[in-house]
Amino acid sequence: MHKAVKENADSGNIKELKYVFADCLDVDPTFEKYKEDYEYCQKQVPELFETHKDITPLTENQKEWNYNYWRELKIDLVNNFSKKRFEHMRKVAKVVYAEKIKIINEKRETEAEAEKTQSTVWQKTDNIKQNNNIVHNGINSSKHKTREEQEREIKEEKEKIARENSYVEEKIKKQEQQPAVTARPKKVNIQNTGDNRKEDDSLKKLIGVLLGIVIILVIFMILISQ
Repeated sequence: MHKAVKENADSGNIKELKYVFADCLDVDPTFEKYKEDYEYCQKQVPELFETHKDITPLTENQKEWNYNYWRELKIDLVNNFSKKRFEHMRKVAKVVYAEKIKIINEKRETEAEAEKTQSTVWQKTDNIKQNNNIVHNGINSSKHKTREEQEREIKEEKEKIARENSYVEEKIKKQEQQPAVTARPKKVNIQNTGDNRKEDDSLKKLIGVLLGIVIILVIFMILISQ
């Protein structure tokens, strides 16, 4: 609806409304742009419409529907704004402005087609965005799954190292529980004693190395999972 028409209708400016509707069919002989305005005025300003008076005789003979006839109708409408005269003018405008109506309709069809094309483009764009979101979500799921696999591998590695440590500790305990070899008082086997110490030292070094490996693996797995 046109803002000026609404303002004049709400304020009861009858004079201005008459001029608007007297010229509206020159602007848009199809009357599509003014239908809402006209309906609003009929409800909001019923006093706009006057009892019909015969000034220029109305004719249904389309051969007489020319520009001169049209001009007389417009003048009469301002002086006597009757529904009968205005509805007659809507029919006359379709003849007087036939070429203009053809151009207007072609333009509207072009605009409608362009709007339809634009709507299709936006729809395809939305579909692409939705597909990208699906792919993106799929990638995120894949990353999440890989992280779970990494966590599982870390857990398995920890369990493996724990088993190896347990095995080493058990072996050390067994060796400590074995009775010492009875040696002759005057002949102490210094070589065997040195070997045992070396073996104990080796086991302790092995435990230290394994613990170091555990720490390095845990740090490495944490960095990968981030």
